[in-house]
Amino acid sequence: PPKKSRADTRSARCRALAAAVFGACAAARGTSRFEYPPYFSWEVGVLWVVCAFAALVWVALCVPSPPAASRRAPPAGRPSLSARRFALALAPAAWLGMLGCMPYLGVRTHPALAMFSNLRIEGGASNHWLVRRSAEAAGASYGPERAVEVLATDLLALRELQINLAPLLPPETLAALARVDSLAEFYISPPAWGRAPTEAFRPFAVPVVEVRRRVAAAAARGESFYLRYREVGGGAAREYRSRGGNRTRSSDASLDAPLPPLRAALHRYRTFDASYSPCRH
Repeated sequence: PPKKSRADTRSARCRALAAAVFGACAAARGTSRFEYPPYFSWEVGVLWVVCAFAALVWVALCVPSPPAASRRAPPAGRPSLSARRFALALAPAAWLGMLGCMPYLGVRTHPALAMFSNLRIEGGASNHWLVRRSAEAAGASYGPERAVEVLATDLLALRELQINLAPLLPPETLAALARVDSLAEFYISPPAWGRAPTEAFRPFAVPVVEVRRRVAAAAARGESFYLRYREVGGGAAREYRSRGGNRTRSSDASLDAPLPPLRAALHRYRTFDASYSPCRH
């Protein structure tokens, strides 16, 4: 077909896809369906899966392959089209593989593809025979080795760092768990929450880099809050207080030091428990 008709067809497809995405977004705002992770985009995700699958089917069944005689050899020194496609196809797998290795290297555990599989365990503890305890635990500032237990706080960004999804389970599921004497604990560290608390606050442990991220942001906004905590692995309870964004004299200045941009993007960690290990996501 002529170039103009191709452009018109492509433009019509783009407009139709934009209208579908807009409709899905509008429907997602009013949905009552709970979604985990809590991105509140169920309809958008379903639309994406349907469109992606339809596109794959269309390419597989409707797009003819060019005849062998019409295929041109690439210029010398330039990768062929198939090689470029192969590289593009490998890019998502390479990114996924890098993300999968990060927990083992101690770079980040959220999001992650493995649970309880870190070689540099949070708080310097270890459940491995070979890697027992990291020597960096005492002075680490960004990795998982140095961690604190959040005992009490009124800073919402810290309180929502750990959410128990179990109270949101259907009543018959909770009743079944109670009959077999199982704890209803399904903790997550969501990227954002924005809903009512599911249970009363309970202490949790987390690498200090996550505390710095949230305390520094709240101090920069001029918020007033308090944090009672202690170092995982020993130490007495301490307090950090901010009054209008200004820390009190007895507060640790390192807790509100802003993270360098690269560190802030690279290091993200889930919460954990210093005494036992319920499921964390």
